[in-house]
Amino acid sequence: ADLAVQATADDAGQSKVSCVQLGFYKDDFIKFFVRKNVRRSPLINRGYFARVTAVRAIMKAFFEKNGGPSECQVFCLGGGFDTTFFHMSTNGYRPKLYVEVDFERVTQEKTAIIEDTPELQAAACVDSNSRVDKEQGVVETSCYKMYPCDLRDTSTLDDAVARSGIDLTKPTLLLSECVLVYLKPEEGNGVISWATRFERAQFVTYEQIHPDDAFGRVMMRNLQSRGSPLYSLPAFPTEEAQEARYKSLGWENSRSIDMDTIFYSKLDKDEVQRASNLEIFDELEEWHLISQHYSITQAWKGDVQTIGW
Repeated sequence: ADLAVQATADDAGQSKVSCVQLGFYKDDFIKFFVRKNVRRSPLINRGYFARVTAVRAIMKAFFEKNGGPSECQVFCLGGGFDTTFFHMSTNGYRPKLYVEVDFERVTQEKTAIIEDTPELQAAACVDSNSRVDKEQGVVETSCYKMYPCDLRDTSTLDDAVARSGIDLTKPTLLLSECVLVYLKPEEGNGVISWATRFERAQFVTYEQIHPDDAFGRVMMRNLQSRGSPLYSLPAFPTEEAQEARYKSLGWENSRSIDMDTIFYSKLDKDEVQRASNLEIFDELEEWHLISQHYSITQAWKGDVQTIGW
């Protein structure tokens, strides 16, 4: 099951390459992490456009509203082959520190790619004082750290905090995209509760919702058959349940919004219009259905400002 969940990182990477090649958004780094190019359906392209654009907007707003990137940190839980750090780092939004953790197999592979790619090294501040260790799956530079970790064991998160030197008092955005949903409810709760040690923080989670209707049941079965069941989704099936989850685990405020609402009401209107014109799109009903089964949940605590969605 762990390998099946790890394989979702490869799948996401291919979908992101499809988006980038068609011009949905800019990402100069995803190509280094993906072995083969696959053109995805317009439905999937639109979904990834919405996801990536929303996460970037939330992160940029967090930086801008909390003293600027150089005052802020990011802790990415289960980063896979995500390139958000590299994109932000080279587009005027390099944070004080960006820490990623994932399964050892993933961090080893990501480290090996960084070691072989000058563009990634430049974006990640690699210099003669840096450590890039593909055997251990560890990267340590002045602005970017990556460590192997198992989120089911929060002592490995403690280890990443200690090794990275991340400051528990600085404004910190914790990012989790399609990660906690693959953990059992009590395991995910452990991570959410653990994260409250950051004094001024926003926790941003992108994942599936609504497993109980016809589409949700198909979604659950599909992922089950691929060996990566959505273990915690039945326990937190709605936006309201997601919000209550974070509040019950020590977060002061929370807000969960489905991706359909985000796409039509929260993203930059001109960007949405531009992206909507890139491909012929005649799957509007399916789009509403799918995007209503994904949400972004934001929880926050301490003295931080958020995007206000």
